[in-house]
Amino acid sequence: MAEEFGPNLGEAIQGDIRVQFTEDSFNEALQKFGAENLASALTQRASALLPTEYQFTYDDLKRGEAKFLDQSAEFREMTKEQRQ
Repeated sequence: MAEEFGPNLGEAIQGDIRVQFTEDSFNEALQKFGAENLASALTQRASALLPTEYQFTYDDLKRGEAKFLDQSAEFREMTKEQRQ
């Protein structure tokens, strides 16, 4: 059996996936890669920590279609359009 690591779905839904930046390193990454590319890279990194069936892309989030949103108390009652 493969060893599991990272947050479980419940932890992820509660917002426990974190990437730490200093203000300077964040501003540097933002200038170097741009907002869309940085957001996409961070999304990909967070998604990789989740079980396969809940992984998502930046575009899934933008469209309100990320599957884990259906499990989140904050978003489950919203339509895809309301999540955008």
